[in-house]
Amino acid sequence: MRPCGAAMGGVTVLVNNAALKASVAGDGALLDTPVNVWDRVIAANLRGPMLGARHVLPDMVAAGNGSIVMMSSTAALHSVAGFATAYSSAKAGMIGLMRTVAATYGTQGVRCNAVAPGVIMVGDDTESQEAFRKSSGGLVQRPGQPEDIAETVAFVSSDAGSYINGQVLVVDGGLTAHMPGLSQGSNA
Repeated sequence: MRPCGAAMGGVTVLVNNAALKASVAGDGALLDTPVNVWDRVIAANLRGPMLGARHVLPDMVAAGNGSIVMMSSTAALHSVAGFATAYSSAKAGMIGLMRTVAATYGTQGVRCNAVAPGVIMVGDDTESQEAFRKSSGGLVQRPGQPEDIAETVAFVSSDAGSYINGQVLVVDGGLTAHMPGLSQGSNA
């Protein structure tokens, strides 16, 4: 394998962001998810990031620095019954992969972290945003925006985040901090 930095200089940051989304057709409850759907989701959402990390790690180790960010999901931390079993499993697997990379290569200057976005909306769909706010128990006043995630990734990849390694940064407006079905929203 040719080092990935041979033609253009060394890679210092890898963001494993490509994925199949949680709403892939057929990815439901475990007994309802066909094995070929499971394999497709795991291949894109877990095997792909593993291969990306394997490709850049030699250059990062040789340089003595680098940052790998795994784009996980709050679906790795909390489940919805009967929904996105393969997706949730792959995103949880990314957290395990991230921690082993951080533990193994951190002593060689390579950091690896995960960002776990919550609900991120693109566009200005006021009705969906209001429905989200109500479903969050009132704790979260707005869904996340792509910029919320981009800024987190930029921070954890930068020198400003150089003391962060092996961590999951949950970016969800506090949604996973409570149980919406049991919590009462508060304006206090």
